[in-house]
Amino acid sequence: MFDTDYSPQSTNQYEWRAREGASIFLDGIAARRNAADFEDECVYTAIHELGHVFNLFHSPAPSYMERSATFPTTFPLKSCAFSTAETQLLRQCSSSEYIRPGGSAFGVLGGLAKGNVYESEANAPDLPKLRIKMDRTAFWQFEPVELDVEFSLPEKGGWKSRPIPDRLDTGFDDFNIWIEEPSGEKRRYRSIKHFCQSTAHLDVSPDKPFRRDISIFGQSGSFAFQKIGVHRVYATFKIADRVTISSNSIELEILPPRWEDSYFVAAHKVLHDVDLSRLLYYRTLDRSRKRKLRQLYDLAAIKKRHPLTGAIQYGLGRALAHQVEHGKSKGSTLANFTSQAQLYLSAATKRKDLGLHRREVAERKLASMKK
Repeated sequence: MFDTDYSPQSTNQYEWRAREGASIFLDGIAARRNAADFEDECVYTAIHELGHVFNLFHSPAPSYMERSATFPTTFPLKSCAFSTAETQLLRQCSSSEYIRPGGSAFGVLGGLAKGNVYESEANAPDLPKLRIKMDRTAFWQFEPVELDVEFSLPEKGGWKSRPIPDRLDTGFDDFNIWIEEPSGEKRRYRSIKHFCQSTAHLDVSPDKPFRRDISIFGQSGSFAFQKIGVHRVYATFKIADRVTISSNSIELEILPPRWEDSYFVAAHKVLHDVDLSRLLYYRTLDRSRKRKLRQLYDLAAIKKRHPLTGAIQYGLGRALAHQVEHGKSKGSTLANFTSQAQLYLSAATKRKDLGLHRREVAERKLASMKK
């Protein structure tokens, strides 16, 4: 289900278009359902996803809001129905912005919420560990920064023989990033996309932790950090029924503007451009982003040693490499994208301010392009 896109210039959440629509992957359904059940599963999934568009959450069967991918067979459509509570919410779709598509962000029900309390389990020695860190802990709100996430299994406790769901992504209900603002207010990082289920599992063992990075400077509708000052960030991950682990907590400082600094002014202008900021967030190119690449090239050339330059080199290298691998460019255009991708990825491999994980990613991308 699609929520509002990341839009760096927005400060008013009611100007964002929330809960815009949903995608249904027919090939995935066909792969796990026989021909007789395919149509019923498609109908069920369409109703389920539309329920999310109207701000309904997951709930137990026989509701349409149960996650059908977790079950080996299709739910009998005749036995499915929205619950009484869900029906009451849907009845308010024409009068409440919290239900009407395009209104509030997904998960925000205002006065319609029931006030459910989220409780996380304390980490114990025999539980898997969730760790987060950032290579930079002080930056301007518009800088493209990444949160490093590591999930590891203990030697004891039997977890190495149990499948761990591949849901270490803020688009899943099971994984959340929590942000405590300088005022003490705590909120959940708002993902741009929401996924119902993944039947895949993490390839992880006690001697092989799972690592990934998550772009955290942007979220659904805006920059992730709107206020100046110190923020505390931690993550939670539901790894099994009744088992939710919490990560360590880290502190980040959002620096105040420096309008007297010409470099800040230049960076502020470039990275408040929607296309360029999204390029570094998604690390992909589209037609409008391609037309503005020169602005990022020029910004990266101003202060070679500034940490922001390393972040831009990494994001540019990833986006250009993705274009070379998946785009339709040919001839001189393809050759230009290839040389630029190699240039910025090579520069990223030498940036200690990017941290080990991103340097390793850049090295792998660079090596694959040279084959």
